[in-house]
Amino acid sequence: MKFLMVHIIILTLFYNISKAESQVWTKVIQGNNGYDFFVDIKTIQNDKNIIFFWQLINYKKKDEYGDMSAKIYIKGNCKNFKFRWLKVAYHKLLMAEDEVYAKKPSDIVADWQLAIPNSTSYAVIDYVCSNKGILL
Repeated sequence: MKFLMVHIIILTLFYNISKAESQVWTKVIQGNNGYDFFVDIKTIQNDKNIIFFWQLINYKKKDEYGDMSAKIYIKGNCKNFKFRWLKVAYHKLLMAEDEVYAKKPSDIVADWQLAIPNSTSYAVIDYVCSNKGILL
């Protein structure tokens, strides 16, 4: 029995460490609404001016659905600063700490959008495009 318990504890520790290491959230900006915008720098992929990455948004308080954060997989264009959401997961916990599968976003955000200068979207795209060659 002790042998089994030791193995369960080791596996739990390994899972938590590997989960923590798999996401490296770097805060990019805080919006005027108090939301914090992060990018997982380990997920940045690029092909010339096209980039793919995960973004995390922490809400200041629960939204109308009880969510505290959202994780979004984004395709962006560094040349014209357009972006589109490819996947999205809404989370009940800050920093997307709960397990939620990402799904296809609604048509409203699935189309290409222009990141407007001085917006949080612009700051995020600018950050990712400036760091697309940096992989830690």
